[in-house]
Amino acid sequence: GVDRLRVLQGVLRRAIGDGMLRSAHDCSDGGLAVTLAESCLQGGRGARLTLDGVGGDAPARHDIVLFGEAPTRVVVSVAPDAASALQKLCEGAGVPATVIGTVGGDALRVLVGNDEVDVPLTTLREAHEGGIPQALGVD
Repeated sequence: GVDRLRVLQGVLRRAIGDGMLRSAHDCSDGGLAVTLAESCLQGGRGARLTLDGVGGDAPARHDIVLFGEAPTRVVVSVAPDAASALQKLCEGAGVPATVIGTVGGDALRVLVGNDEVDVPLTTLREAHEGGIPQALGVD
């Protein structure tokens, strides 16, 4: 609820103020899959991710993990030397945090269970910039 969102925002403000974060993007519009794609496009860098630990201890349905829209779920990127400090900050505030992968390369590679998505950034950019006009048959 509102309290969880307030605590998360406090953690993010502190992490930003301490210079821990390189990027942050919430998952409230399109879910985790859209957030990851948009983050890669905005940063111009790919990522290699494993999402098996996302969503709690119980295995979640892949569609919920990838497309569930939650205002209290945020994807952040940090320098490797800031990861443990961010983890401690989150733990101290009672905010669950899961490391899901690394940034780099020229593709978004996501492993969820036995399913893998491997999409070059050029393909993501074409879909993002031309998806609606292409679907409508407009050039």
